[in-house]
Amino acid sequence: MIPNLSAFEYVQANSIEQACNLLAGLKKEGRVIAGGTDLLVRMKHRASIPEFLLSLNGIQNLDRIEESEDEVIIGALTKLHKIQHSCIVRDNFLLLSDAAGKVAHQLIRNMGTIGGNICLDARCEYYTHSHIFGLEYWPKCFKRGGEFCHIMKKGRYCYARFSADTVPALVALNARVTIVSHRSQRSIPLEEFYTGRGHPVNILQPDEILTEIRVPKLYSKWKGVYFKYSCRKAIDYPVVGVAALADMSGGVCKEIRIVAVSVASSPVRMKEVEDMLRGVRLSDHVISEAERIAIQGISPIPHHGDSPRYIRTMLGTFIKKALLQIID
Repeated sequence: MIPNLSAFEYVQANSIEQACNLLAGLKKEGRVIAGGTDLLVRMKHRASIPEFLLSLNGIQNLDRIEESEDEVIIGALTKLHKIQHSCIVRDNFLLLSDAAGKVAHQLIRNMGTIGGNICLDARCEYYTHSHIFGLEYWPKCFKRGGEFCHIMKKGRYCYARFSADTVPALVALNARVTIVSHRSQRSIPLEEFYTGRGHPVNILQPDEILTEIRVPKLYSKWKGVYFKYSCRKAIDYPVVGVAALADMSGGVCKEIRIVAVSVASSPVRMKEVEDMLRGVRLSDHVISEAERIAIQGISPIPHHGDSPRYIRTMLGTFIKKALLQIID
């Protein structure tokens, strides 16, 4: 049985300015909530115990998909289901539509938001289940204020695994995210949003909010695919996920971007593979060599019973499968 949620204060903001001011004035631990499909589960497991929840659902224009001449703008509160079926997204970025449609199952996609998927916490069974019902079964890890990682016993930081489905597609599409606070507003490439560590997973400060994603139309004519393997096909996080996006001309790869997820604590650009494929005709031999380079280029951490060897094998298989589909 999962225990009830701990007591918390709930406030709904009516504007970005109000939300930023509320976060800036907090004297207690707070969290921003929209769909809640990840945060509420962690709260039930006592993996996260915020004293204050700030809902963004009352803010106008954060649930939108707009198209300009140069880019597509997606509000952070846009539901994954809406992104999956949006004509604007499908016409420009079929890769993103496909990735959004592979997040969990329909009920989750009806509730979950693109901003929440981008800000997903890195996963670790020790963190999630080491303190069910408030009991401590293992020493506190980095995520819980300790100085220990149960996955890498001698590690100096958290090695939890990042497993969001839409993120490799968005990184492949060179998307940018807009971050606001009461102090300023900034726009950065999504690829720079992640720390490379399991805690903290991203660079968001406690008083900052991710408000929108901007995807350049430069990539709208490129061919892209997203492949995901999970233990439970309908609802699970990816054991390995691969997004590939290529500009092809007569079988020659003019340019390519390949991003893997669930192999490290952040999405991973497969730059060695990209460099090897750029300007090359994608023959069977070239694709096999890309698979080999991909397998050698990562050092995955074992998680949830998945061995590093198995993760490498699945990554290589998916990169090969993606390249074959791109030239099909």
